[in-house]
Amino acid sequence: MNNYGLLESNKKERFLVPAIYIILTFAIFSDILRIPDTKITFFRLSLPFALFIALVYKKYAKIVMGMTAILFLLSSIQYCIFYKIQRPELSFSIANAVKSMFLYFIMIIIFGIMLILRDREGERFEERFLNFIVTIGFVLIFIAILDILDRHFFDSGFFGGLKVDNENNYACFFSALFPFFLAEYQKKRKLRDAIGIILILITVVANDSKAALFGIVISATIFLCISMGNENRKKFFIYRYGLAIIAITGIVGIIIINPSIHGYYLQDIIYQPIRRIIQNDPYTDYSSSISFRTNTTNYCLREMAKGGFIGFGPGTTGIMLKHQFPDLKYLWDSARHSETISLHNQWLEILLDFGIVAIIAFFMALKYAFTRYFNRIKLSSLEKIRVAYILSFPIWVISASGIYTQYYLIAIMIFLLIADDERVLE
Repeated sequence: MNNYGLLESNKKERFLVPAIYIILTFAIFSDILRIPDTKITFFRLSLPFALFIALVYKKYAKIVMGMTAILFLLSSIQYCIFYKIQRPELSFSIANAVKSMFLYFIMIIIFGIMLILRDREGERFEERFLNFIVTIGFVLIFIAILDILDRHFFDSGFFGGLKVDNENNYACFFSALFPFFLAEYQKKRKLRDAIGIILILITVVANDSKAALFGIVISATIFLCISMGNENRKKFFIYRYGLAIIAITGIVGIIIINPSIHGYYLQDIIYQPIRRIIQNDPYTDYSSSISFRTNTTNYCLREMAKGGFIGFGPGTTGIMLKHQFPDLKYLWDSARHSETISLHNQWLEILLDFGIVAIIAFFMALKYAFTRYFNRIKLSSLEKIRVAYILSFPIWVISASGIYTQYYLIAIMIFLLIADDERVLE
C-alpha cells in the first residue's frame, strides 16, 4: 500500500471507533433519541451505517452473514413444524415472523460491530468499553430518576412528546449494571461506584421492581461469596459454601416470615408461583400480573417439553399465548388488541424461540458460572461480573416485558461474551 492509501486507511480507522460508539449510544437511548410522537428513532436511521460497518470487514462479514443464514434456516424449520404439525389451528403471521427475525438480526449486527470495535481497540477495548458501560449506566439512572419525578410531580409532562421506556425495563438495565459497580468498587474503592450502587437500589425500590430487586440481592450475595476467602482452600470452602448456605437460609427465613412489599406478601410473589409451576397447579383466575406470569410460565414449560424442545420459532410464543390466554384484563389496551402478548419471562421466551440451541447456550453459560464458583479460588474482576450476572439473570430479567430492543442489556451481554479475562485482572 502506498503512503496515500495508508493515510486514507488511518483516517477511516480514526472515524470507525467513534462511529460505533455513537451507533451503540443511539441504540441504548432509542426510547428518547427519536423524533417525538413517532416510531422513528436515531438508531433506526443509523442502521444502514451499522450494517455497512458490520459488512465492511470480510472476517466479520462472514460471521454476520453466517449467523443470519442460520437464524433464517432454523426459524423456517421451526415455523413449519409448529404451524403444520404441533399447532395447525393457529395461523402463521408473516408480519410477526419478519418483525421478530429482524429484531434478532439487529442483535447480530450489534454483535458484528462490537467484534470490530474489539479488533480496532485492541488491548484498550476492555477498559474503554467497561467505562462506556458505567458512564451510560449513570445516564440511564439519571433518566430513570427524572422519570420518577416526572410521574409524581409533573403529571408525566416533563419529557413532552418523548416517552421513557417501561420502568421495569430500566430496572433490568440496572440489574445488569449492578455487578459492574460491585467489581469496580472492590478494585478501585471509588466514590463513583458506591454512589452507583446506592442509586440503583433507590431507583429499583422507588419503581417497585420486585423481581429486579430480588435479582440484585442474589447478585450481591454471589459477588460477596466469590470475592472473599481467596487466600487458601479452607477460606475458599467457608465462603463459597458456608456463606452461600447462610444466604439461602436467610432468604428462606424471610419468605417464611412473609413480609409485605408495596402491598404484596413475599410468599405470594415468590413461593406460590414456584410451587404452582412445579406442581402444575395454575391459578384459576389470571387477571393479576403474578397469576398471569405464573400461568403462562407453567403453560410454556410444558408446551416446550411436549414439542420435544425443538423450539417454536421467533415471535411464535406471543401468538400461542394470545390464543391460550384471551382474558387480558390487567394488560394495556395495545396488548389486548395485538395479535401477540408478552410472556414477561425473557429467558424462557428465548428457549421457546430456539429450543435445543438456546438450551445448549444456557447450559454452557451455567457451566462456566458454576465451574468458576466452585472450582476456582481467585477470579478476575470480569469473571466475578460474569458469575454474578449469569446466576442472577434468570431472576431479574423477568422484570422486563422483553429484551429484544433493550440494547444496553444486549451490549453488556456481548461484552461479557467477547471480552478477554486477562485484560481485566485485579
